[in-house]
Amino acid sequence: MVIKNMRRSDWPRVEESAYRQADMTLMGAPCTVSLLLLRRVTEPLTVMNGGERVTIVAPGYTWLQAARDGAPVWLTAMYDDGGRLLQMYFDITSGNEVTGIPVPRFRDMYLDLVLTPGGQVFELDADELEDAWRAGDITGDEKNRARAACDALHGWLDEHWAALTAACQQARETLLRGFPEA
Repeated sequence: MVIKNMRRSDWPRVEESAYRQADMTLMGAPCTVSLLLLRRVTEPLTVMNGGERVTIVAPGYTWLQAARDGAPVWLTAMYDDGGRLLQMYFDITSGNEVTGIPVPRFRDMYLDLVLTPGGQVFELDADELEDAWRAGDITGDEKNRARAACDALHGWLDEHWAALTAACQQARETLLRGFPEA
């Protein structure tokens, strides 16, 4: 099972970055929000997003991450070097660890959702969730909780994607002002 943190310091693709973290309210919920400014990368990263190729990692790109303590969802909103939203990526987690640690982290539960700037939602890695359960890496209860969290998030995004997009853009702009040369 993979544990990830907000700094993404274990990611060899990112050679140089700047990082800011703050406690904020996002969509009415208190959470920890961070901005990762990618300064230098070994190579860009392009993914398929609803049949379209989208570059999500390149110099000057920013990743806004938001997490609430104990919540089963971790948000990463990815922006290009002009500030245009590329996608929002939602990791389903076993419960985020935010309070009392310097850099928030989560245990990945394999299942993910992607939200496009136009409001389309795509589910990813359901097969990985099943494989992890069959291999005994997660329990049946953990699998069911991950599935329920993903389904609930999908329904919520159908109703709130536009407001969430605007809230993330505002949080990004607030955090970006803290980078001297940004």
